[in-house]
Amino acid sequence: MVIKKSVDALAVEYFAGYLSFNEWSMRTEERLSLSVSDETGWLSVHSKERVMFVSNHPKTDESLWLRASEIAKGLGGNTYGFTWFHCPIVRQILLRKALVRPFCTMAIDVGWKDAMNEMSCVTIPKEGAGRIYKFVKEIPEMNSAVVFPEGRVTNLREFHSGFYHIARILGIKHVVVGIFSPVLTLGGLNVLKIMRVVELPTGFSQEEQRVFVENTRVFIAKEVMDHF
Repeated sequence: MVIKKSVDALAVEYFAGYLSFNEWSMRTEERLSLSVSDETGWLSVHSKERVMFVSNHPKTDESLWLRASEIAKGLGGNTYGFTWFHCPIVRQILLRKALVRPFCTMAIDVGWKDAMNEMSCVTIPKEGAGRIYKFVKEIPEMNSAVVFPEGRVTNLREFHSGFYHIARILGIKHVVVGIFSPVLTLGGLNVLKIMRVVELPTGFSQEEQRVFVENTRVFIAKEVMDHF
């Protein structure tokens, strides 16, 4: 409870403009239990290469939710009138520790756009055509891309193919496959493991593309089950 109050207080200070993003992130990280590993060793060797990162979409435990009324007017504001903000700061801290180069995470627009941008998220509409191209357009030229192919948390039942198309558009050659703890929390260990790196072939037929996406889903689902 003490840690929860401390983390909430830091967030309120950040959204009110009293802390920079780096200060908020660093001081929040000090209160977390984190484990990041690269089972492949590939990223440290290929640190200059832009990549596509995909993984399961971890849930945010209630201990990390922020009461919207306490941050409503800060950093883009509560555009959609939510009661809670499911803040992705722990997920983004883990990604920052794992990925060698700057990155952008594809995220549904839930408000607080300025804060989401500072957390390396590019927000897209919940529905509608052109969402992939909006994301691609807003990624800085050399940043890697982070996409959760489930879209929302679905227990890995289905993957969308957007990550494949984004990688092709951006000229990315390798897909880095990771797994997160299924639930990120203040009360336990938060894990991110890099499990494998796959070359993205060009010239896939629609069926080959479907198989590639499904094989990625099956691999991640098995690894999540085996490790967590």
